[in-house]
Amino acid sequence: MTRSQSQCGVSPAQARSAHVRPPTLSRASSCFRSWRSPCRSTLTVAPSALGSGVSVPADMIHYGVTKAAMIALGNVLAKRTRGTAVTVNTVLGGPTYSDGVAEAIEQIARTQGAPVDAVKDAVIGQNATTLLERFIEPTEIASLVTYLASPLASATNGAALRADGGVLTTIV
Repeated sequence: MTRSQSQCGVSPAQARSAHVRPPTLSRASSCFRSWRSPCRSTLTVAPSALGSGVSVPADMIHYGVTKAAMIALGNVLAKRTRGTAVTVNTVLGGPTYSDGVAEAIEQIARTQGAPVDAVKDAVIGQNATTLLERFIEPTEIASLVTYLASPLASATNGAALRADGGVLTTIV
């Protein structure tokens, strides 16, 4: 979103807010009506651990349902923007070493009197399906989002793309 407001009808602040705040149906609907312009706009839905919406953990049904709803929301918003220069995609993130995860790992390490790296390795080691065998760095998720926001992704719309380190074992 590097074009000026005069070219697109969307201020840089409005463009940034679409990427930062979680979309709501009413806000997204009004934004998309105002964004019908020749410039390309991107809305990337990237909630944490969205892969849980594809492979719902049995003990976290409530969590999996909300993540599945976010995948559906991204798809519906893409359909609502058909014929515009707006693309809407969903990022399926895997186990990411975010600030919140780092704090939890550090707290566990302090409680157990163990090195942080040992606890980090033990936590990710419980995930039998990870192909990376490590946490994903937030910058790795950001790289996919950066691609989706770039002109290179102009034909990518309504998609749920994975940055999950191979955690999801399904093909689709």
